[in-house]
Amino acid sequence: MKIETQEMIATVIKEFDHLKLIWIRDKGYIIFNSINEDITLVRFGEDKDQALKNFDLMVFNYLKETYKIVI
Repeated sequence: MKIETQEMIATVIKEFDHLKLIWIRDKGYIIFNSINEDITLVRFGEDKDQALKNFDLMVFNYLKETYKIVI
């Protein structure tokens, strides 16, 4: 999904449940919780690889807590 306005362009890169990894022009990569859109969970600047790794880790931890998985 791509969102465009005169001020910014935002693209959803990855999404899982309520967690979204978004790229916003001039702000970089951001992970946020779509349940509470006022709170940005993490900002990564322009480092896409780091943003993808951390998004996957955040999803993994969310699943671990939700389903009480012990590894």
